[in-house]
Amino acid sequence: MAGRRVTGLRRVAEAERTLDLLITPRHLSHALQALREVPGLRAVVDHCAKPNLREGTLSGWKLGLERLAELPNVVCKLSGPRYGSGASRS
Repeated sequence: MAGRRVTGLRRVAEAERTLDLLITPRHLSHALQALREVPGLRAVVDHCAKPNLREGTLSGWKLGLERLAELPNVVCKLSGPRYGSGASRS
């Protein structure tokens, strides 16, 4: 991960703030890498990382969340998993 990004994330951790991760499944591995590099950083995965419910391609999403769940400083907000997922609202 780029040095400036890590520096910024360390500053967030030092300020005792929580990082909201408004991400999709393709970003889960990047989030995991960042959180491992800055272990004091607390993070919230918003909207369950927006799983692709329409296509049903959930294996990568599930694995990514499982890996993030192993970290003691990460929680997942369960609100609105359909938001942005392409799922029908009917």
